[in-house]
Amino acid sequence: MLSFQVKDYKGKLWVDGSPVDFNGSRAGNFTFYDYSREWRADLQSAFDCVNLHIPRSALTFVQDEIGVKRIADFIIAPGSDVDDPVIAGIIGATLPVFDGTYETNKMLLDYIGTSLLVHLVSHYSSATPKTPLLRGGLTPRQLSQATELINANLRGTLSLAEIAQTCGLSSTYFARAFKVSTGLTPHRWLANRRIDMAVDLMKSSTIPLSEVAIKCGYADQAHFTRSFSESKGMPPSAWRRERQRSLFNLHRAP
Repeated sequence: MLSFQVKDYKGKLWVDGSPVDFNGSRAGNFTFYDYSREWRADLQSAFDCVNLHIPRSALTFVQDEIGVKRIADFIIAPGSDVDDPVIAGIIGATLPVFDGTYETNKMLLDYIGTSLLVHLVSHYSSATPKTPLLRGGLTPRQLSQATELINANLRGTLSLAEIAQTCGLSSTYFARAFKVSTGLTPHRWLANRRIDMAVDLMKSSTIPLSEVAIKCGYADQAHFTRSFSESKGMPPSAWRRERQRSLFNLHRAP
Protein backbone atom coordinates (compact mmCIF):
# COMPACT_ATOMS: atom_id res chain seq x y z
CA MET A 1 0.00 0.00 0.00
CA LEU A 2 1.17 3.49 -0.85
CA SER A 3 0.07 6.10 1.71
CA PHE A 4 0.28 9.69 0.46
CA GLN A 5 -0.07 12.44 3.05
CA VAL A 6 -2.31 15.38 2.20
CA LYS A 7 -1.20 17.17 5.37
CA ASP A 8 1.60 16.73 7.93
CA TYR A 9 1.20 13.74 10.22
CA LYS A 10 3.00 12.66 13.41
CA GLY A 11 3.22 9.14 14.72
CA LYS A 12 5.29 6.07 15.53
CA LEU A 13 5.62 2.89 13.51
CA TRP A 14 6.55 -0.74 14.14
CA VAL A 15 7.17 -3.48 11.58
CA ASP A 16 7.32 -7.18 12.45
CA GLY A 17 7.34 -6.21 16.15
CA SER A 18 10.35 -3.87 15.94
CA PRO A 19 10.27 -0.05 16.08
CA VAL A 20 11.04 1.84 12.90
CA ASP A 21 12.96 5.12 12.64
CA PHE A 22 9.81 7.08 11.88
CA ASN A 23 8.27 10.16 13.50
CA GLY A 24 5.68 10.99 10.90
CA SER A 25 5.28 12.10 7.33
CA ARG A 26 5.22 15.51 5.69
CA ALA A 27 2.42 16.68 3.40
CA GLY A 28 3.18 15.70 -0.21
CA ASN A 29 5.32 12.70 0.77
CA PHE A 30 4.47 9.02 0.74
CA THR A 31 5.21 5.92 2.80
CA PHE A 32 5.09 2.37 1.46
CA TYR A 33 3.67 -0.62 3.36
CA ASP A 34 4.39 -4.20 2.31
CA TYR A 35 1.38 -6.39 3.15
CA SER A 36 3.62 -9.41 3.60
CA ARG A 37 4.88 -7.82 6.84
CA GLU A 38 3.12 -6.98 10.11
CA TRP A 39 2.60 -3.27 10.79
CA ARG A 40 1.52 -1.33 13.88
CA ALA A 41 1.16 2.42 14.25
CA ASP A 42 0.73 4.94 17.07
CA LEU A 43 -1.19 7.87 15.57
CA GLN A 44 -0.12 11.02 17.41
CA SER A 45 -1.89 13.65 15.31
CA ALA A 46 -4.84 14.08 13.02
CA PHE A 47 -4.16 12.81 9.52
CA ASP A 48 -5.45 13.22 6.00
CA CYS A 49 -4.05 10.77 3.50
CA VAL A 50 -4.75 8.91 0.27
CA ASN A 51 -4.12 5.16 0.56
CA LEU A 52 -3.62 3.30 -2.70
CA HIS A 53 -3.76 -0.48 -2.46
CA ILE A 54 -1.60 -2.12 -5.14
CA PRO A 55 -2.39 -5.80 -5.79
CA ARG A 56 0.22 -8.19 -7.14
CA SER A 57 -1.87 -8.58 -10.30
CA ALA A 58 -1.34 -4.87 -11.04
CA LEU A 59 2.43 -5.32 -10.79
CA THR A 60 2.25 -8.31 -13.12
CA PHE A 61 0.31 -6.15 -15.57
CA VAL A 62 3.05 -3.50 -15.50
CA GLN A 63 5.67 -6.19 -15.95
CA ASP A 64 4.03 -7.22 -19.20
CA GLU A 65 3.43 -3.60 -20.24
CA ILE A 66 6.96 -2.25 -19.91
CA GLY A 67 8.82 -5.51 -20.46
CA VAL A 68 10.79 -6.34 -17.33
CA LYS A 69 12.34 -9.66 -16.44
CA ARG A 70 10.83 -9.74 -12.97
CA ILE A 71 9.30 -7.54 -10.33
CA ALA A 72 10.98 -8.12 -7.01
CA ASP A 73 10.07 -6.38 -3.80
CA PHE A 74 10.06 -2.62 -3.73
CA ILE A 75 13.32 -1.23 -2.40
CA ILE A 76 11.72 1.29 -0.06
CA ALA A 77 12.87 0.98 3.55
CA PRO A 78 10.08 0.63 6.14
CA GLY A 79 9.06 4.03 7.45
CA SER A 80 10.76 5.99 4.67
CA ASP A 81 9.10 9.37 4.16
CA VAL A 82 9.61 9.67 0.41
CA ASP A 83 9.54 13.04 -1.33
CA ASP A 84 8.79 12.37 -5.00
CA PRO A 85 7.38 15.22 -7.15
CA VAL A 86 6.12 12.76 -9.78
CA ILE A 87 4.08 10.76 -7.28
CA ALA A 88 2.82 13.99 -5.70
CA GLY A 89 1.77 15.26 -9.12
CA ILE A 90 -0.02 12.05 -10.09
CA ILE A 91 -1.92 11.73 -6.82
CA GLY A 92 -2.58 15.46 -6.67
CA ALA A 93 -4.29 15.18 -10.04
CA THR A 94 -6.64 12.53 -8.64
CA LEU A 95 -7.83 14.47 -5.57
CA PRO A 96 -10.49 16.52 -7.44
CA VAL A 97 -11.73 13.23 -8.91
CA PHE A 98 -11.94 11.55 -5.51
CA ASP A 99 -13.93 14.39 -3.94
CA GLY A 100 -16.35 14.63 -6.88
CA THR A 101 -15.20 18.05 -8.11
CA TYR A 102 -14.44 16.66 -11.56
CA GLU A 103 -16.11 13.95 -13.60
CA THR A 104 -14.01 10.87 -14.12
CA ASN A 105 -13.88 8.18 -16.79
CA LYS A 106 -12.15 4.86 -17.32
CA MET A 107 -9.56 6.34 -19.65
CA LEU A 108 -8.44 8.90 -17.06
CA LEU A 109 -8.29 6.37 -14.22
CA ASP A 110 -6.37 3.90 -16.41
CA TYR A 111 -3.86 6.58 -17.38
CA ILE A 112 -3.31 7.72 -13.80
CA GLY A 113 -3.02 4.17 -12.45
CA THR A 114 -0.64 3.01 -15.17
CA SER A 115 1.54 6.12 -14.82
CA LEU A 116 1.79 5.59 -11.06
CA LEU A 117 2.66 1.91 -11.33
CA VAL A 118 5.22 2.40 -14.09
CA HIS A 119 6.95 5.11 -12.05
CA LEU A 120 6.99 2.97 -8.90
CA VAL A 121 8.36 -0.08 -10.69
CA SER A 122 10.92 1.95 -12.64
CA HIS A 123 12.27 3.88 -9.64
CA TYR A 124 11.59 1.84 -6.52
CA SER A 125 11.99 -1.81 -7.47
CA SER A 126 14.80 -4.07 -8.59
CA ALA A 127 12.99 -4.99 -11.82
CA THR A 128 15.27 -4.96 -14.84
CA PRO A 129 14.10 -4.12 -18.37
CA LYS A 130 14.14 -6.78 -21.07
CA THR A 131 14.20 -4.30 -23.90
CA PRO A 132 14.48 -0.52 -24.17
CA LEU A 133 11.18 1.33 -24.30
CA LEU A 134 10.21 2.59 -27.74
CA ARG A 135 9.85 6.34 -28.11
CA GLY A 136 8.08 6.95 -31.44
CA GLY A 137 4.56 8.21 -32.10
CA LEU A 138 1.57 6.46 -33.62
CA THR A 139 1.36 5.72 -37.31
CA PRO A 140 -1.26 7.78 -39.20
CA ARG A 141 -3.51 4.73 -39.32
CA GLN A 142 -3.15 4.05 -35.59
CA LEU A 143 -3.84 7.70 -34.76
CA SER A 144 -6.94 7.65 -36.97
CA GLN A 145 -8.17 4.42 -35.34
CA ALA A 146 -7.64 5.80 -31.85
CA THR A 147 -9.26 9.20 -32.41
CA GLU A 148 -12.24 7.68 -34.22
CA LEU A 149 -12.79 5.28 -31.33
CA ILE A 150 -12.53 8.07 -28.75
CA ASN A 151 -14.90 10.24 -30.79
CA ALA A 152 -17.43 7.42 -30.84
CA ASN A 153 -17.22 7.04 -27.05
CA LEU A 154 -17.23 10.57 -25.64
CA ARG A 155 -18.58 9.31 -22.32
CA GLY A 156 -15.13 7.84 -21.72
CA THR A 157 -16.47 4.36 -21.08
CA LEU A 158 -13.62 2.70 -22.96
CA SER A 159 -10.47 1.83 -21.05
CA LEU A 160 -7.02 2.83 -22.21
CA ALA A 161 -6.26 -0.85 -22.77
CA GLU A 162 -9.24 -1.28 -25.13
CA ILE A 163 -8.16 1.67 -27.28
CA ALA A 164 -4.53 0.52 -27.26
CA GLN A 165 -5.58 -2.98 -28.30
CA THR A 166 -7.30 -1.56 -31.38
CA CYS A 167 -3.91 -0.14 -32.41
CA GLY A 168 -2.09 -3.38 -31.57
CA LEU A 169 -0.13 -1.74 -28.74
CA SER A 170 0.29 -2.03 -24.98
CA SER A 171 -1.43 0.60 -22.85
CA THR A 172 1.86 2.10 -21.73
CA TYR A 173 3.32 2.46 -25.20
CA PHE A 174 0.03 3.67 -26.66
CA ALA A 175 -0.34 6.46 -24.07
CA ARG A 176 3.25 7.59 -24.69
CA ALA A 177 2.96 7.38 -28.48
CA PHE A 178 -0.40 9.17 -28.50
CA LYS A 179 1.13 12.11 -26.63
CA VAL A 180 4.09 12.19 -29.02
CA SER A 181 1.68 12.36 -31.99
CA THR A 182 -0.86 14.83 -30.59
CA GLY A 183 0.91 16.67 -27.80
CA LEU A 184 -1.87 15.55 -25.45
CA THR A 185 -2.60 12.57 -23.24
CA PRO A 186 -5.59 10.49 -24.43
CA HIS A 187 -7.89 11.74 -21.67
CA ARG A 188 -6.90 15.39 -22.32
CA TRP A 189 -7.59 14.89 -26.03
CA LEU A 190 -11.00 13.50 -25.07
CA ALA A 191 -11.67 16.51 -22.82
CA ASN A 192 -10.76 18.94 -25.61
CA ARG A 193 -12.90 17.05 -28.12
CA ARG A 194 -15.90 17.32 -25.81
CA ILE A 195 -15.44 21.10 -25.58
CA ASP A 196 -15.05 21.44 -29.35
CA MET A 197 -18.23 19.45 -29.92
CA ALA A 198 -20.11 21.57 -27.37
CA VAL A 199 -19.00 24.75 -29.14
CA ASP A 200 -20.17 23.36 -32.48
CA LEU A 201 -23.56 22.41 -31.02
CA MET A 202 -24.08 25.81 -29.41
CA LYS A 203 -23.14 27.52 -32.68
CA SER A 204 -25.49 25.45 -34.79
CA SER A 205 -28.50 24.97 -32.50
CA THR A 206 -30.47 26.38 -29.59
CA ILE A 207 -30.90 23.10 -27.71
CA PRO A 208 -30.78 23.38 -23.90
CA LEU A 209 -27.37 23.20 -22.24
CA SER A 210 -28.45 20.07 -20.39
CA GLU A 211 -28.89 18.36 -23.75
CA VAL A 212 -25.56 19.72 -25.01
CA ALA A 213 -23.93 18.20 -21.95
CA ILE A 214 -25.38 14.74 -22.59
CA LYS A 215 -24.58 14.80 -26.33
CA CYS A 216 -20.96 15.69 -25.54
CA GLY A 217 -20.50 12.86 -23.08
CA TYR A 218 -20.78 14.70 -19.75
CA ALA A 219 -22.56 13.09 -16.84
CA ASP A 220 -24.67 16.21 -16.25
CA GLN A 221 -24.84 19.95 -16.89
CA ALA A 222 -22.85 20.80 -13.76
CA HIS A 223 -19.79 18.86 -14.93
CA PHE A 224 -20.16 20.35 -18.40
CA THR A 225 -20.32 23.89 -17.00
CA ARG A 226 -17.22 23.35 -14.85
CA SER A 227 -15.15 21.91 -17.71
CA PHE A 228 -16.31 24.51 -20.21
CA SER A 229 -15.59 27.39 -17.81
CA GLU A 230 -12.05 26.16 -17.22
CA SER A 231 -11.46 25.86 -20.95
CA LYS A 232 -13.12 29.06 -22.19
CA GLY A 233 -12.97 31.33 -19.16
CA MET A 234 -16.74 31.61 -18.85
CA PRO A 235 -19.70 29.25 -18.37
CA PRO A 236 -21.46 27.96 -21.49
CA SER A 237 -24.57 30.09 -20.82
CA ALA A 238 -22.44 33.26 -20.84
CA TRP A 239 -20.53 32.08 -23.91
CA ARG A 240 -23.80 31.48 -25.77
CA ARG A 241 -25.16 34.93 -24.80
CA GLU A 242 -21.91 36.60 -25.84
CA ARG A 243 -21.99 34.86 -29.18
CA GLN A 244 -25.63 35.83 -29.78
CA ARG A 245 -24.83 39.43 -28.86
CA SER A 246 -21.88 39.47 -31.26
CA LEU A 247 -23.97 38.06 -34.10
CA PHE A 248 -26.73 40.59 -33.41
CA ASN A 249 -24.29 43.50 -33.49
CA LEU A 250 -22.72 42.13 -36.67
CA HIS A 251 -26.10 42.01 -38.41
CA ARG A 252 -26.91 45.56 -37.27
CA ALA A 253 -23.63 46.99 -38.55
CA PRO A 254 -24.08 49.17 -41.70
